[in-house]
Amino acid sequence: MWAHCVARQPAREPRQAASDVDLDRLAQAVAQWEVTALRVLHAQPPSVRDLAGIAHTEQALLVHTAVLLNAPARASAIDSGDFDRQIRPRLEGAQAAWGDVAASWPAQMRTSAPPSIAGVDASAQLHRALDEITRNGNAWATPVQLAERVHLAEVVVLLRDVVEASGSRAERFAELPAELSRAGHLQAPARLLAAMERHPNGRESETESAVRASDVVNKRIISVQPEQTTAATATARHLRQQLTSLTAALETLPLGPKSLAAVESGSSAQAAAREVQPPALARVHRERLAPTHDRKAVRSAGRRF
Repeated sequence: MWAHCVARQPAREPRQAASDVDLDRLAQAVAQWEVTALRVLHAQPPSVRDLAGIAHTEQALLVHTAVLLNAPARASAIDSGDFDRQIRPRLEGAQAAWGDVAASWPAQMRTSAPPSIAGVDASAQLHRALDEITRNGNAWATPVQLAERVHLAEVVVLLRDVVEASGSRAERFAELPAELSRAGHLQAPARLLAAMERHPNGRESETESAVRASDVVNKRIISVQPEQTTAATATARHLRQQLTSLTAALETLPLGPKSLAAVESGSSAQAAAREVQPPALARVHRERLAPTHDRKAVRSAGRRF
C-alpha cells in the first residue's frame, strides 16, 4: 500500500549537510502507522480509546504538514498567496474536523476491547519521526532549518500522499458508529447519552428521549442505539469532505525537485536568519497542537453522538 508514495517521490539529488535527517525513518513510521491504524479501525470491535487516539494522531500529522508546507511558501518556492488562500484554510479545516471526530468518541464511552499497544507504539514512532524534522527543541524549526534537514520536495510529497490515504480512514470512522451500535458493542453512561441529546443551546430536544430517566438517575451504563449515532456519523462524513477538498488543493502544488530548489539552495545564504522567530503560521499551528496530546482539551459541542 506504500508503493504509490515511493513511486511519486522526486529523485533525490546529492547534498552534503551535517544536519540531514534520514527521510526513510519518516517513510517507515508513516507506513507502519497506516497499516496499524487500519488494522485497529477494522478490529471487531476496536477500543474507543484507540479511535480517539487515531483521530488525534491524524490531526497532529496535519499540523506538521502545515509547518513543512509553510517553508516553501515563505521562500516563494510555491506561491504564498495561493498557499494562504487555498491550502492553509483547508489544512486548518481538516485539522479541526479530525479534532471533532476525536471528540465524538469520549472517554466515558466504551467497547469490550482493550486499547491496542501496537496503535500507541505506531503513533509514538510517527510523532518522533515528525518531530525530528519539524521541531527545534520546544519550538518549530524555521524554514531554513527544515531545508537543511530534508529535501522538502520529498517530504511534502510523502505527506501529501498520506493526507490522500487518510480519506479511507475517515470513511471507516463514518461507518463505525452505526456498525458498533447495531452489533451491541458500544456502551456509555446513560447521563452522557442524555446530555448529548440536548441541542447546542442547552435546551432539551422536542423529540422523546431514547434514554430512560431511571437509567440516568441510577447512573447506569447502557447500550448506545443506532439512532443515537447520527451526529458522530455526520461528523466523520464532514471530515471526509474536508480531506477531499484538501487533497485536491495539494495536488495543484508544484513539488518537483526544481520547484523547491530555491528553499534548499538558499539555506546557506540565509544562515544568519536562523535566529529569527518562526512565521506566524507556525506559531498558530504550534498552539493548535496541544489538543492532539490532551484528549480532555478537545471539545466539540453538538458534534458528538
